[in-house]
Amino acid sequence: MVSGGMSCVKYLLFAFNLVFVIFGILLLYSGFKTIANIDHYHLLLDEAPHNVAIALVIVGFAIFAVAFLGCCGAIKENACMLTSFSSIILVILLIELIGAGLIFAFKSTLKSAAEKGIEGAIAKYNMTDNSTDINVILDDIQKNLKCCGAVNASDWQLHNKYPADTYPPSCCATETTAKFCTTDPYKNGCIDKLEADVKGSIGLLGGIAIAVAVIQLIGIIFSCSLSRSIKREYEVKLPLSLRVGVEGEGLSKGSVPGVGMMLDSGGGGGAVRAYAYLLPTCAMVCALACIPDRLCIRESAGSLCYSYGPAV
Repeated sequence: MVSGGMSCVKYLLFAFNLVFVIFGILLLYSGFKTIANIDHYHLLLDEAPHNVAIALVIVGFAIFAVAFLGCCGAIKENACMLTSFSSIILVILLIELIGAGLIFAFKSTLKSAAEKGIEGAIAKYNMTDNSTDINVILDDIQKNLKCCGAVNASDWQLHNKYPADTYPPSCCATETTAKFCTTDPYKNGCIDKLEADVKGSIGLLGGIAIAVAVIQLIGIIFSCSLSRSIKREYEVKLPLSLRVGVEGEGLSKGSVPGVGMMLDSGGGGGAVRAYAYLLPTCAMVCALACIPDRLCIRESAGSLCYSYGPAV
């Protein structure tokens, strides 16, 4: 068991993983919220960043899941788990950097995409049937964002949709049941409002991503430090022999047939022995890879013996 400063690192790493869980949930929420907004505006924004939002959801779920691995590795002081945890977090961090680049690349083209989309929607607006997808989306945008037209309310006259000084009911600052809005239309156009709305979501996502990245870097440093400390503990405390064989060679009677692993303290009659069974596949390779440092192979009475300690 680690002691001193590494004991503090152990519990700090556990606490950081709890923070990962929270940030993972926030990323999931933000990603799903962005997807919902994009789906709502998909007829207006031809180049909506669905892939970016989906990537955020995937990363959020991955952070949430990997946090469990980090918690287990820290509490159980398992060097293999901690190494796996830090490697996965590093991959997630790289994915987040790519996602951040895509977000800011979309941000630079947002205004032109919004202008093109809203003007196209006004041109397709149906004055006699308010149930069409374009009508529903455009009316909803104008009501929720308190705006009218693309640049301003006069856009409705430019497209010959309404007579002078008349607008769709959704343009009215005061709710009306009339077929047209003739008084008190919203003064601001929807392009600036829509741009500010989406940029606000992007800013939220960016802020969360930066905070997560900083915490991930700290988590990677703590995880690697704790893993190295655990390996040093093995070197000091385990002058052991690790033998791998088949049933019948040093393994307990009545044990499960197949390939087994025995950890022998090398003591006398009171030696403590632990048995673990592994399928003869890559699981055995992974198990050996997680054993710290020096591992030599020698022949012993016709059987293979893997000994932990200095090579002889």
